[in-house]
Amino acid sequence: MSNVSVSALSRNPKNLSAEEHHLHLLKCYRLGNRVRREFIEALLSVDEQRLYLKLGSSSIQHYAEKYFRYEPALTYEFLRVARALRGFSRVQMFFRRRITLPLRRLGEPLACS
Repeated sequence: MSNVSVSALSRNPKNLSAEEHHLHLLKCYRLGNRVRREFIEALLSVDEQRLYLKLGSSSIQHYAEKYFRYEPALTYEFLRVARALRGFSRVQMFFRRRITLPLRRLGEPLACS
């Protein structure tokens, strides 16, 4: 599929094989996951800095509902996942440096800086 550009895919998808379609879908799926992660990390930043107030919203839930039509429960979940990913990044750093961490329960914050 490396020979097929994204614009070629959108213009003439009927000429692609099943494998080329599959590879394109996988690429799009991975791209979507990266963009979603950036979105929830930015949402967490807006929440932690209370930037939603400067944007005319009374809470991060109100902001997310107003601009993205997200229900409060989904906003809470995005923030929870963004915090967990932040902790996961710290764990990866410790593993790369071969530092031993005490075991913690899932969801318990890490005390590492």
